[in-house]
Amino acid sequence: MTRRITSQVQSVVGGSGIQSGTQSLHGFYTRPQTYITAQTVDLAAAFKPKRAGKNPKLSHVVFLLDDSSSMQSCRDITISGFNEYLASQKADANTNGITTVVSLYKFDGRDVKCVFDRQNVQTVEPLTQATYNPSGNTNLLDAMGGVLMKVNNLLAEKKKAERESVIINVLTDGEENASRTFNNASIKAMVEKAEGKNWGFLFLGANIDAFQAGHALGFSVSNTIQFDTKNTDATMRAASRMTNSLKGAYASGTPTSMAYAASTFTKGERAAAVGKDNE
Repeated sequence: MTRRITSQVQSVVGGSGIQSGTQSLHGFYTRPQTYITAQTVDLAAAFKPKRAGKNPKLSHVVFLLDDSSSMQSCRDITISGFNEYLASQKADANTNGITTVVSLYKFDGRDVKCVFDRQNVQTVEPLTQATYNPSGNTNLLDAMGGVLMKVNNLLAEKKKAERESVIINVLTDGEENASRTFNNASIKAMVEKAEGKNWGFLFLGANIDAFQAGHALGFSVSNTIQFDTKNTDATMRAASRMTNSLKGAYASGTPTSMAYAASTFTKGERAAAVGKDNE
């Protein structure tokens, strides 16, 4: 059984399950793109996260972006908000001296596309209408499961002292409706395991009950924000501020539970995200 599970893990995140091709993504990126495909097996038990954050001068910021058709109505503001997020990460890296590498994954029900992988934030190209054109359904669970396993494989390749901090942002505006491999329970277990090894997570839920949806996936109130898509820019600013705060906390050796408490979304940020005055 152990051998079969290990084989399944490799096929999803490190073997035949990842396909590379030279075709550009929407005519913009010309280097090979990565596709994570799903298989009908629960892999949560095989997920053994490595401890992150031993290297105080390096951070890996991962963004999982909903690319389903319901995001089409807020396409432009999502693009501008994500680009503002990137700009903030660039400024923070310059200010705090923490080298920040960024990965962007999009999920659309059919597959999970890696737009860029561990690219230095200073050289990342902004998101455009050519690289973000939402369509399809919401395979959120498979996106999270596959990406967590891939990030863990990257950590496993390094010596403990060289491992960067990991902060994973998830943005979605819809309920899960297309995953084939992972379920809520498996993702919740994986998130909780990863947090125990000092990984950080943020859940950004648009036009849904983000706290209910996030809780089902292992997120707490501290690292969850609910927002109206009209206020995506404000939400992205809040997410970037919290990301920056977590990077600093991890650089000083703070464990995830304490880092969340010190970095959590403020009352003003939550109000701006839903379009209300900060009472």
